[in-house]
Amino acid sequence: MDLELRKVWGDDVVDNLKDAIGDILKVEFYAPGIYYVAAKNSDYSFVCTEYYVIEKTTSIISHQVKTYGDPVKSCPNLLLFQAEKEQGGYELIEFEVAKYRIQQNIPLGDLDSPRLIAMYYTEDYPEYFGPYPAPTSTPFGYMLRYKTLQNGIFWIETDQGQYTLALCQPIHEFDLSDIARKLGKLTECDKMKDIKNVQSYLFFSEQDSCIPLFEISRVSSRLAKLDDLDFPALMNAIWANHVEYAILQNSLVQQGNSLSIIFPPSFPFKDIFDFSAFHKDMVLYTPNRGTNFIHF
Repeated sequence: MDLELRKVWGDDVVDNLKDAIGDILKVEFYAPGIYYVAAKNSDYSFVCTEYYVIEKTTSIISHQVKTYGDPVKSCPNLLLFQAEKEQGGYELIEFEVAKYRIQQNIPLGDLDSPRLIAMYYTEDYPEYFGPYPAPTSTPFGYMLRYKTLQNGIFWIETDQGQYTLALCQPIHEFDLSDIARKLGKLTECDKMKDIKNVQSYLFFSEQDSCIPLFEISRVSSRLAKLDDLDFPALMNAIWANHVEYAILQNSLVQQGNSLSIIFPPSFPFKDIFDFSAFHKDMVLYTPNRGTNFIHF
């Protein structure tokens, strides 16, 4: 599987690369000096780890993106970008390779368009793409002022005297349960577009916003630690405005599930799984705390 790399870099370099990432099972040429590599670093591993391996001298990848790469021991001309590494630049390699292919009139192949890559990964790489812009138009009126709770998450006051929570597409598409997502609204303009191909925001009324904020806080440590959010009051607001959700969520947690993590009856490790980690997903009520959960 590594014969192509041996022809380009020689046996010593490839052997050193294998020492770093394991047995190479698949190699694909993506652009000059840029290779996709799948490797397995253990005989007992059932899954491969995906990488982009690039030459430091390639002009296709910008200097800024190269700074995300990890050096390879004894291979001073190579940089490694691991798919599983959070904010490790793997997606930025795909972005810049996709741009190169378009510029050279080369088919994108299995790569997404640069626009889609930017749309989905601005959340992880605001220093590269810039932060998500706050939406100026909402289903509840035009924005007067806003607070950024997290990149792609905005609390907005409108000219109609209302408050709304706005979530960018990657967050409302991947971080919410179906129950939470159905509470949101699109602008009339976005309703007429293909939601998969535009940077759409999903908006929640002040009363409904407690549910998406609760769910996102369970997967985002940044939001969970935000001083502008009062989480006991947030959970009180769920009890006040969406008691059915609170009861359902707590019931599922007690069964070892949650609205975002549902184990089927046939789940093979259910009896030995440690469900104590899910206790933080309970919707708790705090007396005398009120329901004013956001400081604006």
